[in-house]
Amino acid sequence: MKKYAIFFIVFLLIIVFYGIYAFDEKKETPLEPTTIKVNIEGGVLIEGTYNVSSKDTLLNLITYAGGFTKDALVDNLKLEEILKDGKTYTIPRSHMFEKININTANEKDLQQLPGIGPSKAKNIIKYRELNGRFVSVEDIKKVSGIGDAIYEAIKIHITV
Repeated sequence: MKKYAIFFIVFLLIIVFYGIYAFDEKKETPLEPTTIKVNIEGGVLIEGTYNVSSKDTLLNLITYAGGFTKDALVDNLKLEEILKDGKTYTIPRSHMFEKININTANEKDLQQLPGIGPSKAKNIIKYRELNGRFVSVEDIKKVSGIGDAIYEAIKIHITV
């Protein structure tokens, strides 16, 4: 009988220790996202280097870069891809985009440029009427509403 009592006590102890081990909720502290550095170029409005969260996706990066240009080719992009530190992401562009002459373009043609809507197109035409022809493509920055970011996005698409 004493044998069975010892066996029963050992058995109960095993069950108790197993229960403590099996049901012990170990609370893991969530890892804080780290900051990584990535580059983006091509069919986005603001190319460059960005400090982003290690949990950000390509779609987040494109949003930080001001969105797609009008000639961006987006069909084959993996927008949910998690970004990798130090990587350069290139958004492909259509090579069929012709340069627009900012000295002769009408409002509709100017609106084909990334970041140029009806208001900025009218400002370009108004500036041209008041001040004459643009001497260089960089002169477009003299137009109200067109700063460095928009200039960087359109400079490869314009000519004088």
